[in-house]
Amino acid sequence: MSYLLPVQNKSLAEIYSSKTDDELIALAADADALVDGARPVLADELRRRNISVAKPSTTERSTSQRDSPVVKLLRYVGTFVLNLAIATFGASVVESPIWSAWSQIGRAHSVSGIEAREWFLSITIAALLGIFIGRRWPRVAVWVWTLPLTWFALGALAYRPKPSVLVGGGFVEHFFSPDCLADPHECRDFFLFTLPAARTVIYSLGTWVSSHFQRPTALNSSQSRL
Repeated sequence: MSYLLPVQNKSLAEIYSSKTDDELIALAADADALVDGARPVLADELRRRNISVAKPSTTERSTSQRDSPVVKLLRYVGTFVLNLAIATFGASVVESPIWSAWSQIGRAHSVSGIEAREWFLSITIAALLGIFIGRRWPRVAVWVWTLPLTWFALGALAYRPKPSVLVGGGFVEHFFSPDCLADPHECRDFFLFTLPAARTVIYSLGTWVSSHFQRPTALNSSQSRL
C-alpha cells in the first residue's frame, strides 16, 4: 500500500500545475482546509513558480479566534431583532405615506373597505421587505415569525369574548376584522397581536422564497471556487 502516496502526490502535482497563479494563491490562503498530504505539494508548486504567500497576521488570527460561540449567539440575536423590527415597524413606516396618498385618491366608505386596504398593504409591504431586505440574512429572517406568532397565541388564549358576541363573530371578528368605528377598543388586539404576527409571517415567507431562488447561484459560485 506504500505506493499509493506517490501516486496521490503525483496527481496532486498535476492538478496544482494546471491551476493559475491566482488559484494557487487562493488555495494557499486557506491552507487549513487542505489535507495534510496536499500542503507540501502545493508548497512545492508555489516555490517552482516563485510565488510567496503572506501568512495571516497576528491581528487577523486574533479576530478569527474572537468568533466564539457567545459572539456568534449575540450576532444572531442582534440580527434577529433587526429583522423583527424591519418586519413590524418598517412595514408601518412604509405604510403611512401610502395610506395618506391612498386616502386622497379615494376614501373607503365602509369598515370592511378600510380593513381590506390594511390587510393588502401590510401583506404586500412585508413580503417586499422580506424579499429585498430579509434575504441578506436568510438563516435568521426565516424564523422572525416565531416570536410574534407566539405573542399572538398568548393574546388569543387571554381573550375573553363579551357575553353579547357569544352567538356570532367572537374570536375571528375580534382579531381579524374588528369594527373600529363602532368601538375603537376592539382594534387594540388587532394592532397589538394580529398585525405583527401577519407581517412577520409574510416577511419570513418572502425571505424564504427569495433565498430559495438564490440558492442555485450561490451553489454554482461555491463550486467554481473548487
